[in-house]
Amino acid sequence: MRVAKSQTDQKEMCIMTDDASTELLSDNAGKSDISEEYKRVPVTYIAIAVLLFWTFLLGITLYWNIDNIRREEIAMATAEARANWNKDQVFRAWASKHGGFYVTPDSRTPPSPYLAHLPDRDVVTREGKKLTLMNPAYMMRQMTEEFEQTYGIKGRITAKVLLNPNNAPDEWERKALDQFDKGVKEIIELADIDGESYVRLMKPMVMEKSCEKCHGHLGFKVGDIRGGISVSVPLKPYMAIVSATSKSLILDHSVVWLLGLAGIIVFSVSARKREAERLEFQRERTENYRILMQRFEVRTEELRESEKRFKRSHDFANIGTWYWVVKTGEINWSEHISPMFGYEAGMLETTFENFLNTIHTDDEKMVTDALNDCLENNSEYDIEYRIVWPNGEIHWLHAQGDVGRDDKGTALNMLGIVNDVTKRKQAEDDLRVAKQLSDEANKAKSEFLSSMSHELRTPLNAILGFGELLGYFPDQPLSEQQQNCVNHIKHGGEHLLDLINEVLDLAKIEAGKMELSLETLQAQEIVSECTDLVQTLAEGRRIQLINKYCGTESASISVDYKRIKQILLNLLSNAIKYNREGGTITIDGRELPGGRLHIDVTDTGFGISKDNIDKLFTPFNRLGAETSDIAGTGIGLSLSKKLIEMMKGEIGLDSTVGKGTTFWIELPVIIDEARLEEVTEETQRSSIFPDIPGTLLYVEDNLTNQRLMETIVNNISGLDLIVESTAEQGIKKACELQPDLIILDIN
Repeated sequence: MRVAKSQTDQKEMCIMTDDASTELLSDNAGKSDISEEYKRVPVTYIAIAVLLFWTFLLGITLYWNIDNIRREEIAMATAEARANWNKDQVFRAWASKHGGFYVTPDSRTPPSPYLAHLPDRDVVTREGKKLTLMNPAYMMRQMTEEFEQTYGIKGRITAKVLLNPNNAPDEWERKALDQFDKGVKEIIELADIDGESYVRLMKPMVMEKSCEKCHGHLGFKVGDIRGGISVSVPLKPYMAIVSATSKSLILDHSVVWLLGLAGIIVFSVSARKREAERLEFQRERTENYRILMQRFEVRTEELRESEKRFKRSHDFANIGTWYWVVKTGEINWSEHISPMFGYEAGMLETTFENFLNTIHTDDEKMVTDALNDCLENNSEYDIEYRIVWPNGEIHWLHAQGDVGRDDKGTALNMLGIVNDVTKRKQAEDDLRVAKQLSDEANKAKSEFLSSMSHELRTPLNAILGFGELLGYFPDQPLSEQQQNCVNHIKHGGEHLLDLINEVLDLAKIEAGKMELSLETLQAQEIVSECTDLVQTLAEGRRIQLINKYCGTESASISVDYKRIKQILLNLLSNAIKYNREGGTITIDGRELPGGRLHIDVTDTGFGISKDNIDKLFTPFNRLGAETSDIAGTGIGLSLSKKLIEMMKGEIGLDSTVGKGTTFWIELPVIIDEARLEEVTEETQRSSIFPDIPGTLLYVEDNLTNQRLMETIVNNISGLDLIVESTAEQGIKKACELQPDLIILDIN
C-alpha cells in the first residue's frame, strides 16, 4: 500500500524524537520526495493501527467461523430430531394400523393396567401361552426408553388427558400442548433437561380411527388433538464437535495472527532502515501474503467440505472403495469395507490374503476366476459373492472394478467399489419362498374345493330331492305349515347349492381350469329366456320387467350358453333384489360400431355411491347388505366379471344415488354369419311323473341317494329300478340285463 501526504501534513507528522529516526533521515538524504514522505511517516503508529486492525479482522473471522459451526451443528441436531420424530410417528401409525401387538408378559412388559377396560387385553393361546396386548402408546414408550438408553435421544408421547400418569407432560411439553390448542403445528426450541442442553421438537398427535380402541373412552373424537409426540436430541455430542473445531480454528487464527504480527514488525523495522521503495515492496508483499492466506483458508475450507460430501455420499450408499497393486499384492480399502466383512472400522488388516479368507469357500474360485479373467482378458469385473463374518453370519457383497494398465497393456493395479447387498438377496429369497408357498396354497385350495364339492353336494341333493318329493303326493297333501317348512328347506338348500357352485366356479377360474363351450347363439333369445325365468321373482315384489330388446333385430354372439345365461340371471336377480318395491327393470340392447353388442339392465333402486363402485366386483363384499334380509353370497358379480372377460367381453355399471343403477355387458358380435332360426318347443305334461316303460340301472354307493331314487321311480309307472353299490357290480349287471338307462355316481 502506498501512503502519500501533503506538505502541511508532512510538517505536522515529522516530529521524530528518537536518534534512529534522525539518523535514518540523514542517511537517506537525496532520495526522491516519495521516499522522504515514507521515512517521515510515524511507522510505530501505523504498525499499531495495522496490528489492531489485523487482530480485529481475525477476531471477527474467528467468531464468524465458530458461530457458523455452532449453527450447523444445531441444524444437524434439529434434522436428527425431525428424523427421529418421523421415525416415531411412522412406528406409531404402523402399530395403530395393526391395533397393537400381543407379547409374552414379563417384568419389563407387564399387562398394562391402563388397558384393563379392554376385554381382550390378556389372551391365552391354544398351547396355553399367556399373551398381553401392547397398544401403540405402550409400545412407543418402551421403544423410546430403550432408544434413549442406547443413543441418548429422548422420545415421548404425552397429553393433557392421560391413560398412563407416567406420560404426564413436563413444563416445556405442557406449554407446547397449549400452543397446539391455538393451531400451532410444530414447536422446536433449545431447552435444558436436567442441566443439559437439548434440541426439543414436538408436534401434535391427532386422534385417528385406529386410536378409538384404547382411547375412545376418554372422550376424544377422530380429528381431535389427543396430545403430542416430542423428541429431545442432546447437544452435548454436537457441542463437543463445536469445541474441538473451535480449538483448531483458534490455533489456526493464532498462527495467522502471529504471522501477521511478524510481517508488521518487519514492516516497521524496514521502514526505519530502508528506502521508500523497499518499504513499499515490503508492504505489498505483506498484503499479498495476507491475500494468499485468505485464499488458502478458502481453498482449505472448500477441500474440507468436499471431503465431507464425499464421505457422506459413501456413508449414505454404504459403498466401500479398494485399490489393489497387482505386482506387490498390496491392497488398500476405505474405512467402510471393514464393517462389511464383520469387523469394526480399521480392525481388519488390508491384505489380499485377508480378503480371500473372508470369501465363502463355495464362491472363492468364482471370485479368483473373475479377477484373473479381468486381468488377463480385460473382461468386466462385476460379481456378487458370499462372505463369512467372524461370528459365522453369511453376507452378500456386490463388487465392481477396472484394471489400470501401462502402455504395453500390462496390468498394474485394480480400482473398484463394493457394497453390501445382503438385504436385497434376502428379499429375493423371501419372494421366492412366498411364491412357492402361494402356489402350494392355491393347489391345496383347489384340491380341497374339488374334494368338498362332492361331499357337500351329495347330502344336499338328498335334502333338495326329498324336499321336492314331500310336495308331490296328492293322496297325502301337506298342511300349510308343513308346506312352509318344506319351502324353507328348499330355499335354504338351493341357496347353499348356488353358493357352492359359485365358489367352485371362482376357484376354477383362479386356478385357470375353467373351460368354456363356445357356440353361436342369438342374443335376443338368451335375454328373453332369462327374463322369463325371473318373471315370477319380479312379480313377488310387484316389479315390472320391460324387455325393449325383444322384437328388434337380434345379433349372433359366440358364447358359452350356460355361462352367459348365468351372467344375465345374476344381473336380473340383483336388479330385483335391490330394487324398490313396485319399481321397474328395463332390459335393452344395441350393436355398437366396431362389432360389439351392448346389453343394459337398468333398475329404479337406491343406487350405488362412487366410493363403493370399485368394491362391487370384490368376492364376498356385499357392501353392508349381508346384515339385511336380502339373500346373496357376494360372489355373483365377481364371478360374472371373470366369466365375461373369458368370453372377450366387458362388464360395468353407471349409477346415481337415489335414482337407480344400470349394469351393462359388451360382447363381440359374429360378423357376416346368418341369423339362427328361432326354435321353440312347448312341452305339455299331463302329470308330474309320466309313464315311462323300461329298465333303469342306478349305480350309487350313497344310501340316502339310493332311497331318493327309489322314491322317485316308485311314482313312475312302468319303470323298473335296479340299484348296485359298486362299479364292478354295476358293470356286471349292465352286461346281464342290458338296461334302457344307466345313471352313475360321478365318483
